[in-house]
Amino acid sequence: MYRFILTLLLGCLGISTTVAQFSIATPSNRVVYQRTAQNNAAVPIAGSCPQQATRIEAQAVPIGGGQGTATTWQIVDSTPQNGFFQGTLTLRGGWYRLEVRVWAGNNQIANGSVDRVGVGEVFIVAGQSNAAGGFQPTPGAADDRVSVVDYGDSDLTESNFPLMFSHADAGRRVGPYNPLYIWGMLGDRLAQRLNVPILFYGAAYGGANSNVWRISANGQNPGGQPGALLFPYRCIGAALEHYVRRTGVRGILWHQGESDNGFRSEQTYFDNVKTVINQSRRQSGYGRLPWMISRVSFIDNTTDPNIINAQNRLIREIDQVFAGPDTDDLTGPDNRFDGLHFGGQGLIRLTDRWERSLSNTFFDQSVPNPLVGQSPVVTTGYVLPVGGPTAGQSISIPYLKNWGYNAGGDQTAQLLNANGDVLQTLGTGGQNPLVVQLPGSLASGTYRVRVSTANPAMPGTVSPPFSVQGATAQPPTGTPTNAIVGLGYNYDAQTHGFNFLVNADGLVEVRLERINGPFADTGWYPASTDNSFTGYTRVRFYPPIVPGQGGVLAGQYRLSARIVGKPDTEMAAVVTLQNGTFPANGTTTPTTTVPTTPTATTPTSPVTDGIRRIGYKYDAPTHGFQLLADAGLPVEVRLERLDGPFSDNDWQPTVAHTGEGNYPFSRFYAPLSPGVGGVEAGKYRLSARIMGQPITAVSVDVVLQYGIYPAFTANPATPPTTPTSPTTIAPPTTSPVGTAITKLGYKYDAPTHGFQALAEATSAVEMKLERLDGSFSPSGWGEAVADNSVPGYNFQRSYLPTTPGVGGVEAGKYRLSARLTGYPDSELSVEVALQYGVFTVYPLQTIARQSALRMDDLLPRFSGPRFVVPDDCLPRPCLPIQAERIR
Repeated sequence: MYRFILTLLLGCLGISTTVAQFSIATPSNRVVYQRTAQNNAAVPIAGSCPQQATRIEAQAVPIGGGQGTATTWQIVDSTPQNGFFQGTLTLRGGWYRLEVRVWAGNNQIANGSVDRVGVGEVFIVAGQSNAAGGFQPTPGAADDRVSVVDYGDSDLTESNFPLMFSHADAGRRVGPYNPLYIWGMLGDRLAQRLNVPILFYGAAYGGANSNVWRISANGQNPGGQPGALLFPYRCIGAALEHYVRRTGVRGILWHQGESDNGFRSEQTYFDNVKTVINQSRRQSGYGRLPWMISRVSFIDNTTDPNIINAQNRLIREIDQVFAGPDTDDLTGPDNRFDGLHFGGQGLIRLTDRWERSLSNTFFDQSVPNPLVGQSPVVTTGYVLPVGGPTAGQSISIPYLKNWGYNAGGDQTAQLLNANGDVLQTLGTGGQNPLVVQLPGSLASGTYRVRVSTANPAMPGTVSPPFSVQGATAQPPTGTPTNAIVGLGYNYDAQTHGFNFLVNADGLVEVRLERINGPFADTGWYPASTDNSFTGYTRVRFYPPIVPGQGGVLAGQYRLSARIVGKPDTEMAAVVTLQNGTFPANGTTTPTTTVPTTPTATTPTSPVTDGIRRIGYKYDAPTHGFQLLADAGLPVEVRLERLDGPFSDNDWQPTVAHTGEGNYPFSRFYAPLSPGVGGVEAGKYRLSARIMGQPITAVSVDVVLQYGIYPAFTANPATPPTTPTSPTTIAPPTTSPVGTAITKLGYKYDAPTHGFQALAEATSAVEMKLERLDGSFSPSGWGEAVADNSVPGYNFQRSYLPTTPGVGGVEAGKYRLSARLTGYPDSELSVEVALQYGVFTVYPLQTIARQSALRMDDLLPRFSGPRFVVPDDCLPRPCLPIQAERIR
């Protein structure tokens, strides 16, 4: 019975044998090995055999005419040991049936075969949603020679990774993380042109910008769902650790840049992606691992020359980086079903451009990275939890073991230092992941682990490095003085990811406290050793709750650091966060210590005595402006323009004032003359502080709107972001002849949740936005302002995010209403499901005044199937890869 079950299982794997003691563990059916520049590969062959076996032979037979070069029988292992064999068979590029036979002396005692084994081209696909796809169904590969790993889960569970390869049929996954998308179609094109098999691994992550790619490539968790798992870079890392180590690889196909449009400078994007490239080369051991980079930035009907320039620089300036497709000109509903993601004919055109980029010249000039030596029996994955376990803590070590090797037996975990030297054995077990405990006496530093098999006794590959917060610091080079010589920070306003930076030569702990609002993560925590930021040696990372939400919000904070065990070494600095990397006090060498107890200049009750509220009143016709403040003590304020010149930007005292919404202090900025100059419409930073107490300063960025607006409150639980609805005069019963609303639309920016309700009308308009599937404020009528910045519309009402990337108008289902000012009978209402970009929602083919339409009628029209975003994915900046088809 056991023999029957084993034979049945082997048949399912594409492997056949004639005795139960003989099995072929490597190669797996439908695997593809990366070929060399000479069009060959040393294919690993390994498995178990009867104890009496004296030699193992193999031959390869092309599956079809012209699909490879047949071999004769060759010895792959002349001395199998203890019932196991291993060796290699060099094959030319092609698609083969591999046959293996076992000899005991002059007697053949067993034989077996693997139905499909390839020597060809292997790629990792990486980037964001337009690399991952999955929004529209796509055809599978027609050519039998296109393979994938059919696996994907949201947590990237390495312990469940399969070592089974599949034909790239429609509906398959491109493991370890992505849907099939266009890669089956591209595989067909390449297999037919190159006449070799093709294998794809999927490592793209929807909505991920280059900052979070860089952060995660540096081994830090940038936050977000599904948790602290080093996404998105770990998608690449896991493919390198478990699959590329077994097959080799040609290179990485990178399509990313949409989420950086408008947020990143050319140099920042260049540096971010360069970091990812360098890390992939270090981790894989392929120092010239080729990358092919798309020129891509199109989102929200715009392209960003900074991103395109950075991508072109990466191609020009970095060795073995090649030009991928240029796609920003593929626009319109025929190419992008939702204005952003490729669909319909756009999928075919995108495939065409990838094929043209993967030209014969690319294959001639790029350095292939074939497997060298034997395929590892076991590969060790990323240690969990990521982000720095502590000495004495239990860790989980996922691993991937070739089928056929002691499947139920024990594995051993070893601890290694950063150089790969074995320090000690951590434990033994049969579960996956393997759970072991770090030594309680372990010093702080960087370590690796390795999982090895007992039968056969095979060492596994070492894991990626991870940091440990230990009982004692590893001694630095030179003589330590245990001093703190600099504080700083790195703040990413888009994600609210925050790095507390310290320059010190001892083990450091840090604390972050918010001065002008609540903040939960205020305890003392150890900082890990990290030299990623120039001038600093220690870092503690505070992740966002999810990308773009929570975490360390913009505001005023106290940064404190001290040498562990030496409270008298504490240093502190007060900062108002800015986007980027900054010395915390304007210099990298703070020279004064700050006691644990706050100094007298710190307000003891910022809500009572400090800045309680900041607001403004703006009169667009005259450009008259009042900067308003609510505080318990006299206030000085400052106004700075962020998108243009403005001269009156110094600190000046306010005057007592009671005329506007219970703000007791005001500073007035007069127009140069009525309707001329003064404070013109734009983006500004409003700042206020208690007179003589710079530490109490609070700043908030606003885009000016006509009327009175609260811009900041010291209790951010329910921060007002828009004014109360204006009062209106009693309207007549009918609209004037010749007036009408001719078009409604909206512009939605998912990364920031900024929203503009748009209208085209012949006279003044007021607009209203109401959420239908959740709570939303403000939902009352508000006057739209004249605005021609969005083509086709002449009025807009703006709904700002609470802070950049947080709150405001979140993704969901809304009713958008508009009416001519003073004429309720002219009201139009349309229900919309928000999408990223600019959309016209009225007129549709069938729409009536004050009608409530079905969602199917309101979705953009296109020829392919339609999709909606699942509720649990709504906060993501781009449509997630799990988008569900409307059936």
